[in-house]
Amino acid sequence: MIDIFSKLIDKFLKVIDTFSKLIDNILKLIDKFVELTDKALNRQAFATANADCIGNRTIETFT
Repeated sequence: MIDIFSKLIDKFLKVIDTFSKLIDNILKLIDKFVELTDKALNRQAFATANADCIGNRTIETFT
């Protein structure tokens, strides 16, 4: 009887460990997504700043 409970507890702990690893991998995936989104936003901000500079130079050139 004790052997059955011991095996059941072992299986339960393995399930918890697997679930923990799954959550860890999901969090890593979210971190990568945030990192890529941050890089994309930085590139967009840089491109917008460059476009503003080019636009201002064009206006200054023709006035």
